[in-house]
Amino acid sequence: MGDPAKADLSLIPDFSMTEQREGVKTVYGHHLTPAHYELVTDNLLDRTHVQFLHPLLDLGFELPENFERKYHTEQKGNVIWDYHCELNSPKLPLVSLLWPEAPDIVENYFNVRWEAPGHMLLDAGIVEMNTDRKIGSHTPGANMLTPADENSTHYFWNNCRDQNIDSEEASQGLQKGIAHTFANEDGRMVGLCAQNMETNDLLSLKPLLLPTDEAAVRARRTIAALLAEEAEEAKEMAS
Repeated sequence: MGDPAKADLSLIPDFSMTEQREGVKTVYGHHLTPAHYELVTDNLLDRTHVQFLHPLLDLGFELPENFERKYHTEQKGNVIWDYHCELNSPKLPLVSLLWPEAPDIVENYFNVRWEAPGHMLLDAGIVEMNTDRKIGSHTPGANMLTPADENSTHYFWNNCRDQNIDSEEASQGLQKGIAHTFANEDGRMVGLCAQNMETNDLLSLKPLLLPTDEAAVRARRTIAALLAEEAEEAKEMAS
């Protein structure tokens, strides 16, 4: 787990946005995924797979002419932010659980902060257009990855909401929905990818990369650099 002498509490990522507190309801879950933790990271940093892999989250109907998807990635040191939003989007049926009073046209946003080796904050929500994201349902979540072994990963998560918080139906629906989505869709797909790859080094396979893969590639390169730095330090200490 590393050199205890290097432990620094100031480096613990801030996940206070996802804590259970007044005005916020939080649900929790855990999965054991049959894949290396970097493959799970690839999945969680990719928002473009949603419309293909998650039928319950696919808009599934004709989009307005002014519908627009935006995304960009930025990196500061070893921290990576991936920003994704959908403007002028028809609301999904799921919104009725999270925000019963939602208007018919909304903005969906999904901003992910990644910190090595596998800690991701999902700052997400469904909000009224042109309100600076102040009016709506805000649903931040934590995604924590810990290797079980070289080829499997403990995935711990939570998800919050600040609307309809007294509804037990909403809590159960959100918890079961997220658990089902990862166990039967993401988790299965990631596991199959791991089997087909026969290696944990994705980049060695020279995959076709899209602009939306930038965050995941940056995360892999950051981990590789940190591992190389750690190995060099160990080598110097041994010599």
